[in-house]
Amino acid sequence: MQRIGSLPNAPRASGPTPDNAPKYEDFFRACEILRHLWRDGHLEFGETRRGDVPVLVIHIDPSRAQDPMVTELAGVLGLPKPTTTILFGATLRSNDPALVPIVTRSLLAAMYYASQGVDPPELDLRRGKVTRTQEADGADFDWTRVTGKILRVHHASRRPSDAFVAVSYRGHWWYIDDTDLDSKSTFSFLSQTVELLSNDVRTATPVLTLPISAG
Repeated sequence: MQRIGSLPNAPRASGPTPDNAPKYEDFFRACEILRHLWRDGHLEFGETRRGDVPVLVIHIDPSRAQDPMVTELAGVLGLPKPTTTILFGATLRSNDPALVPIVTRSLLAAMYYASQGVDPPELDLRRGKVTRTQEADGADFDWTRVTGKILRVHHASRRPSDAFVAVSYRGHWWYIDDTDLDSKSTFSFLSQTVELLSNDVRTATPVLTLPISAG
């Protein structure tokens, strides 16, 4: 997800690594509240449409209507008032105050986002071979604050013995630790998604062209 309403989730991470720190905190807070309510069994999901817009419906247990987190969630999402039914629409903008627009990421953008979890060698950073992302005060930005446990790719001078997957590139071995279950799941998911999309391309009906020759 790249954006929920006015809340950005590091949108510039959908491309090459930016040199300035991303905005993501309010987005993460909204997700944290939803995750908490879901974990405690207070959420149900449904779907509907508003015109041509597909809509995800999240129903919050009515018994939580006065929960401070529900009130905070409405404020973070920019809703006019706290509600136990939240509508998320796949649209860039909405004239309906009850509908929260969402912007998803393409597969390529999602892979760029996940790639921020690659740990580059310090020497490559100093030599300017990779982009160094910085805070407003000039301090280095830690991308794990955004990527969390989604994907961590480490580097080593020799092939690691405990890698789930490893590849040699430009003098280093890049690998996912075999005990990192979250990164393994993300890698497998991305691999399967790429394979599915590749199959769609390979099985597409070919276009037949016939030459036209003059009399």
